[in-house]
Amino acid sequence: MDEAEFEKFCCRYEREEDCIKALFQIKWPDGFRCPLCGHRQYYLIRTRRLPLYECRECGHQTSLTAGTIMEGSRLPLRSWFRAFYLHSQSSAVSALRLSEIIGVTYKTAWLLGHKIRHAMSRADERQLLGGLVRITPALYGRAHNSTIYRHPQEHPLLVGATINGEGIPETIKIKQVPSEDIVMRSASHNGVRNFQMKHVKPDATEIISDLGRSIRLRSNPLMRLGKMAATWLNATFKGIGPKHLQAYLDQYCYLTNQAILCTPSVSQCISLGTRFARITYRELVSRPSRIPVVKDYFQVLKTNKRKRAG
Repeated sequence: MDEAEFEKFCCRYEREEDCIKALFQIKWPDGFRCPLCGHRQYYLIRTRRLPLYECRECGHQTSLTAGTIMEGSRLPLRSWFRAFYLHSQSSAVSALRLSEIIGVTYKTAWLLGHKIRHAMSRADERQLLGGLVRITPALYGRAHNSTIYRHPQEHPLLVGATINGEGIPETIKIKQVPSEDIVMRSASHNGVRNFQMKHVKPDATEIISDLGRSIRLRSNPLMRLGKMAATWLNATFKGIGPKHLQAYLDQYCYLTNQAILCTPSVSQCISLGTRFARITYRELVSRPSRIPVVKDYFQVLKTNKRKRAG
């Protein structure tokens, strides 16, 4: 992160009035539009911390944060803006570091970060791969003592990308492979089919799967992307468990795709936050764990130990 640029950003949006003005322009770039009837005229009500906008046609009242990931938050907008800035940078920011920067508890910073990642994940769902698509398996959290059996800390992934004529990825996606689609250390063909159905356009010109191929024949750029994602996760967040791994992978892909397009922008990140509804703390912690069933791993170790002893 460029600290000088961050300081300029903080100075620019130090006052709530500046944040309100900027958020209005980002949420309604073509001017106010009532979310119920679409009318453009409104009455401004300033009796609350954030202004209300009352439609002159139907009387519906809305705010800048209504229907966004910021809805219901008691944090000042300047804290949200700083969080958006830090999460829009390629280096990203951990919850611990964010809590220190904006002066909130770790729990608040953790929730804030996951709300931003939630918007990135929702945006990722709407952007499908097209054209020439390549899919290759990867792994996050490889155990030090590798065996033919998958360790509980190993999380199989599928890396997919739209490839240009020069073989360079233009848009990427990295997805966890559900436990039912796992065959030992690799993703099954069923996992690849599910990936195609969810993340690839039906009219894609060609789909190349590296599943089952020799390591030398796999798509090297995509394998490097998988390794780079793992390095980023470990360096920034000191490792991620399976329950929330996909949210962090979606953030990595969002930042990488923005960098490929040479259009990284905090305004785009804030815009994502206004386009999608919030996710609550209860919803986050109640998410089902994606830890795969790997009882066979431990059973095999015990069986082998007994055989050696016998």
